[in-house]
Amino acid sequence: MKRSMQMLSVVAITLATPQLAQAEDGIFDVYLRGIKGGTLTLKANIGTNGYAASGLAQTTGLVGKIAKFRYSAKVRGQVSGTKLRPLSYSETEYTSRRDSTSSIDYTSGKPVLTDGKNRKPRDYDIDPADQSDTVDPLTAIFLTVRAVPEEQVCALSRFVFDGHRRSKVTLSARSKTETGYSCKGEYRRVAGYKPKDMQERTTFPFTIDFEPTTDGKFHATKISSASLYGRVVMNRR
Repeated sequence: MKRSMQMLSVVAITLATPQLAQAEDGIFDVYLRGIKGGTLTLKANIGTNGYAASGLAQTTGLVGKIAKFRYSAKVRGQVSGTKLRPLSYSETEYTSRRDSTSSIDYTSGKPVLTDGKNRKPRDYDIDPADQSDTVDPLTAIFLTVRAVPEEQVCALSRFVFDGHRRSKVTLSARSKTETGYSCKGEYRRVAGYKPKDMQERTTFPFTIDFEPTTDGKFHATKISSASLYGRVVMNRR
């Protein structure tokens, strides 16, 4: 459940607004084996020059009692054509076993860890200076579910860096449905993970459905993936 919530999660968000910004809101209910287990809300403002978003994701109900998880994050960045480039990102994470915080500033596109950098070095650590082709986790979530023109549906491939780990999110294989489009998605661990985690599994496939918005674009309405705990489904309200 934690991995699925980490991959695509956010609830109850407020944010700074870039000039000439367009707001995008999205609330998802998260179900595990048909039982509601969490809430995901994404709210973001994107303008011609910048974007900003912040959010929170958490388990609820019976699932929340069994596996407590709470993730909050915020990001601001620049817009360059169709590209989003983060300038600063921060997150806090709470689980039944630990609390953690992390903050990243970006200098000339390179992430610089400003909080959470004092942990003990590990053999599998990667150098943040080599991650200039990445975005932060919250930007990756926004890119995955946001409203896009029809020709951009299922066209996503971005590397992600959370301050310690490098991963990749892709959307591809667009197919027409009765109400819009369906895509094949994949979350892939790349580097910076514990060796046992890499040996256990590196790819996490999911499917994502897009339906039209009132302004003629298409946004994500349903995300489905398998987890160690069963089928996870996120439905947009």
